Amino acid sequence: MANGIGKCLREWGINKIFTVTIYNASSNYVMVKELSKHLTKMGTNLKNADHLLVRCMEHIMNLVVQDGLKESYLSIERVRHSVRYVRQYPTRLKMLKESCDDEQLSCKKYLFLDISTR
Repeated sequence: MANGIGKCLREWGINKIFTVTIYNASSNYVMVKELSKHLTKMGTNLKNADHLLVRCMEHIMNLVVQDGLKESYLSIERVRHSVRYVRQYPTRLKMLKESCDDEQLSCKKYLFLDISTR
């Protein structure tokens, strides 16, 4: 991969790279090290490429959130179970709406299970 990137950089006339943002995979780390060697051969490797690697912030945040969700897995599963229980029969949903009305809680939304973002 580094050879291909190096070839493209030469073809495009790009000879100075400050950073490369990558997805956090071990193969990408190897690619950055190899790309650093190409830049050294080209004489454009600044500061021994200490600055070259920038990890993908979205991926790091996703890992943090996934780890946090593991901590609250049981609570999340209980909420999912409750939503399934209520949605399973229209009478249960009606009872929930009536309970909200009795407590003077405005209920404009419907109960949903997980909503996919991808």
